Amino acid sequence: MVLFYTDLDNTMIYSYKHEIGEEKRCAEIYHEREISYITKETYRLLQQIKAKEEQLVMVPTTTRTTEQYQRIHLGIGDLPYALVCNGGVLLAGGRLVPRFAGTYPRQQGDAFSCDGAFGQGA
Repeated sequence: MVLFYTDLDNTMIYSYKHEIGEEKRCAEIYHEREISYITKETYRLLQQIKAKEEQLVMVPTTTRTTEQYQRIHLGIGDLPYALVCNGGVLLAGGRLVPRFAGTYPRQQGDAFSCDGAFGQGA
């Protein structure tokens, strides 16, 4: 399985303040207003990723808070994982993974360690 980590804002989705053309879909509603969009081409590519979810898992990685992330709807259903709060919170199935919360990787030489953050065999 391949994990595909991707930013959301200004990569996959764009604020209503950005001109991305007419070929777009709403990705976020806040206070009954459409505030973020994805292009129809991005949506088409996301559908291809979703169709291959046995081999390819998309993991949104964002500075957004959990609440802000949960407002995003890409039109491909729920994603199994997301890193939110600038990478400080791991969501699995939309729920907080407690073992991961607050456990930033410890720098060890040129590498980082997340020992135990993902559980056994991860």
